[in-house]
Amino acid sequence: MDRDNRERLLYRGLGIAGALLTVATSCYSFIQYQSLHASGGWGAVGLVFTPDGKRIIGAVSNYQSEYVTKKELWIWDAQTGKRLSQRPRTDDGSLTSLQFSPSGRYLLYRGSLYDTQKATPSFVLPDSGFQFVFSPDEKRILVRSSEVSVWDIASQKMLWQRRYPSKNLLETITLPKQGSLVLRYSDRSELWTTTSPKPQRFPRGHRFSGAGESLQRSQNQSEDRLLTVSRWGSAVKHEPIGRILDSRTGKTLVTLEGTTGW
Repeated sequence: MDRDNRERLLYRGLGIAGALLTVATSCYSFIQYQSLHASGGWGAVGLVFTPDGKRIIGAVSNYQSEYVTKKELWIWDAQTGKRLSQRPRTDDGSLTSLQFSPSGRYLLYRGSLYDTQKATPSFVLPDSGFQFVFSPDEKRILVRSSEVSVWDIASQKMLWQRRYPSKNLLETITLPKQGSLVLRYSDRSELWTTTSPKPQRFPRGHRFSGAGESLQRSQNQSEDRLLTVSRWGSAVKHEPIGRILDSRTGKTLVTLEGTTGW
C-alpha cells in the first residue's frame, strides 16, 4: 500500500474514532443528566459557617425537570446538622454577597434578612438598597439607596427615612451606639436622630463619641467551594451531600439534614 493510501486510511480512522468518542461522550452526558433530574434530591451547591460557628448557611438546588430548578436557602445547626429553616430564592447557585451582623445572628443575603438562630420568616428590605450596616446591638439596620432609612429588626418596620443631597460627596455613614446616624460629607457632617426632624451640623473633621462602624459593602463573600474550614477545627463539605467533617482526620461528624444529593 502506497503512502497516500496509508495516510487516507489513517485520517479516516481518526475521524471515525473521533465521531465514536463524541457519541459516547454525548450518551454519557445524557444519561448523567437524566439521572440527575430523575432523582429529585436536594444537593448543596454552596455552604458557609456563620461567624460564631454555630450555624451553617447553604444554597441548595433540586432539579425537578430539564427546565425547572427549585432553589432554596437553608440554615442548619452546626452541632446537630438539624435544618432550622428553608426559604425560596431566585438567584444562581453561589453564595455571594453574604453579610452577617456583628455576632453572626443575622444574615443579610440579596436583600433578605434571616435570623440564623430561629426558623423565622425572612425580612425583605428595599430592593433599591445597595449598602447596609448593622447597629452594634443588632437591633437596627441602616439601608442606603437614593435615600437613607433605618429599620427596626424585631418589628420589621422602618423607623425613619431621609434623603441626602446628591450634589455633595457622601464619604461615610456611621451608626453610633445610641441609635443615631452620622452622614459625613466632603464639607460637613450631619448627626441624625430618630426624634429630631432636622440634623445637627458639625464641621467636616468633627469626631463623634461612641461611633459605630463605617458603612461598607458586604465583606463576607463566599464562592462555591468544596471545603470550608472554620476556626474551631471543623469543616463543612458539599459533594453535593452536605457534611461537617473533622478537618484533621476527614471523618464525617454530622450529615446536614435534607441534603440527599442528586
